Amino acid sequence: MITKLKPQKIYLILLSTFLTACYTFNPAKSSPLMSEFKTFSVSPIIDEGGSPAYLPNKLTEKIRSYFQQNTRMILVKDNGELMIDGKITSYTTGANAIGSDSRATSNRLTVNIAITGYNNIKSETLINNQSFSQFREYPVDSPLPSVETELNEDIVNKLTIDVFNGIFTW
Repeated sequence: MITKLKPQKIYLILLSTFLTACYTFNPAKSSPLMSEFKTFSVSPIIDEGGSPAYLPNKLTEKIRSYFQQNTRMILVKDNGELMIDGKITSYTTGANAIGSDSRATSNRLTVNIAITGYNNIKSETLINNQSFSQFREYPVDSPLPSVETELNEDIVNKLTIDVFNGIFTW
């Protein structure tokens, strides 16, 4: 037997579905560490991977701003209760996929970083030289300089989220 739903029930079901779809659980945001730290510091990222000159600073600033926006911690210049430092370990580009004619069909830009997170309150390392890697593909007919800034913007955004989750979900 099929029952007819009243319009109020339909609206309630739709609203419930919409609100559920809007919420995404982030385990890092429920981490006990999140409330433990009141301050944090991020040392300038070092380039050991041959990246463009602007990339270490861009990554450093993005990590700082992401942590400020997504926690209640206050950014301090040095010796935060949570201290983060890291380096770009490699910056590579190359053919990603080879077609049937043995030619590249797309290229890939990959950035690898290593991050250390230190709990200055308990004098313990949270993550030690943990590697994070992100890549973006780009068309083989696009020279890297013409797409590099856009690719790096996306890679930096994703690496920043990886670092945040890596520290708070260790």
